[in-house]
Amino acid sequence: MRRAFTLIELLVVIAIIAILAAMLLPALAKAKASAVQTKCLSNLHQIDLALLQYCSDSRDKTPGHGQVEVGDPYDEVGSGGIWWWYKELLLPYVGIKISSAGNSNLLFQCPMDRGWKGVSTTYVKPLYTYKDLDYGSYNYNGIDNQSPSTNNLLNVKITGVKHPTKTWLICEWCFTWAYSWHSSLTGVKNIPYNKAIANVGFVDGHTGYIRGFFDVKDGTFPMAYPTYRIPADCGYQNAPD
Repeated sequence: MRRAFTLIELLVVIAIIAILAAMLLPALAKAKASAVQTKCLSNLHQIDLALLQYCSDSRDKTPGHGQVEVGDPYDEVGSGGIWWWYKELLLPYVGIKISSAGNSNLLFQCPMDRGWKGVSTTYVKPLYTYKDLDYGSYNYNGIDNQSPSTNNLLNVKITGVKHPTKTWLICEWCFTWAYSWHSSLTGVKNIPYNKAIANVGFVDGHTGYIRGFFDVKDGTFPMAYPTYRIPADCGYQNAPD
């Protein structure tokens, strides 16, 4: 006679499957998150190289104010809109013909981009969905809306940067505001904190997944710190010197 499973045996099997699933699901979720972070890093690497190529074709100069002719009311008054409108200068280098294609082009989109919800009431959706940010998730190191304004790469000789392996050129938008899209300690609130991890591209062409410095006491955002204030273990600097 064929013997069927007893109820207890079935329950034991179900319990074992549930335990295995509980053990495997976190590992799978971690692997998926790592894959997404790597995809974002790959995007950033391509943009970094395109920006370096642009500089090479522009007498070694990095983008400065006034170099984007359309769609940039912020840059016209010198407030730093070139941070995100730099993208207009790179379109020929990444195979995009018109800016409007940027909203559907995955290169300028970080898959984990969830905006700035929790701090800003304006940018609560992924940043690549906003026209005034030129449909992008990444910032160029041309931010000068906080003093001192020399801690950036605005309109400088790229070949004159003294520490190209440490000076960042392009980054995830969240890096410049001291929070993380990939490994956040504040959940979806995106509140700034010290050593938030983000993807960053450097002047020498390499990219990395690094920690940004943020002094919670004075509230200064990372892009405004002079080099001497940034801890060495962060592995980056803002200024070209």
